[in-house]
Formats: sequence, structure tokens, C-alpha cells
Amino acid sequence: MQGRAAVSHLRVVGAPSEVSDEQLVAGIRAGDARLANELVRRCGPRAKGAIRRLLRRDEPDLVQVVLMELVQTIDRWRGECSLSTWVERLAAHVVYKRLRRERLEARLFEGLATEALEVAGRASAERASMTADALERVQALLSDLPHELVNTWLLFDVYGLTTQEVAAALEVSPVAAQSRVSRARRDVQARLARDPELLDVINHLEVRR
Repeated sequence: MQGRAAVSHLRVVGAPSEVSDEQLVAGIRAGDARLANELVRRCGPRAKGAIRRLLRRDEPDLVQVVLMELVQTIDRWRGECSLSTWVERLAAHVVYKRLRRERLEARLFEGLATEALEVAGRASAERASMTADALERVQALLSDLPHELVNTWLLFDVYGLTTQEVAAALEVSPVAAQSRVSRARRDVQARLARDPELLDVINHLEVRR
């Protein structure tokens, strides 16, 4: 919560403090919550620049994620590198995590679309067109769910991976994978149940089973 509060005040913090990075971090660790705003103000441009270099575009939402992680994990900075370098490393981690997540979901839906069109095409061109439209609606219906839940559902319920295989694909422990599977099935199925046609499309796609 403290990190979120600091980020929300990013635009209203005043002039830079005269304290060094080391003094700033030491003050935050000592419990001076006011210095969190200064940390965010000082490191915001560095985070923005690092993300722009990596993605070739501005991503304000990712900047906010980096800054929140910076405040929440400040105890991990031990001074072996400059604070600016630490921020750039955090930014790279956040960017690569986002890209890996987006690429995985894109690959899963691409493979699902190919399989769906092959199945539908055996029946008729009209069925193939309806299936393609339904898949677009599935993506739209699930678009505001966390990516990790959508990926988990696709891997487990559609592609037929075991819990252990899901854990390996998502780089989490088997226990975490099992928890995600349970939540994903509950949340995704609740949404798909609103549209029987979409459920029909999904039920006819058994990519690996």
C-alpha cells in the first residue's frame, strides 16, 4: 500500500532533495514514509527511459509497476550498483515478464484458432467463419482477466497439459500451478457460461486430448 501511495503522488512531489541516493534509501528503510515520494520522483525518469529503450515506445502503466516494485523491494538494494542501474534492472525484469506473458497468450490463441478452423472446416466454410468469430469473442470476453489465469486455463482445459506441465510452462511451482488451475477454471467457466455458443466451440476443441 505504501508503494501505491508513493506512485500516486509522483506528479506532485516538489524539487529534488539534497540527500544522496544512499541517504534516501537509508531513510526509507528507517521508516520515513515521506521519502518514498522522493525516491519515486527521482527514479521515475530513469524507469521511463529504460522502458522506452526496451520497447521503443512509452508505457506509463509499466513505469508505475516498476516504481511500485522499487518502493516495495527497496531492501534488496545493497549498493553494489548505483540506484539508477538498479532501477534499470527492475524495468528490464518488468518488461521481459510482460513480453513473455503476451507472447505466450498470443501463441496459445493462435494455435487454438488454427485447430478450431481445421475442425470447423471439415463441416463447412460457414462453420469455419462462425468459429473464427466465436474465438474473437472468447478473447474479448476474457480480456480483462489476469493473463496468468487465461494462460493457465488454455494450457490445462484446452490444450490438455497436466498440472506439472502447466507449472513448467508458466515457471511456477506445482502447488502454485494447481492453485491457478482451480481459480482459472472457476473464473473462465463462469464467463463462458454466459454464452452457450462459445462453450460449444471450446468443447469441440481438444487439442491434445
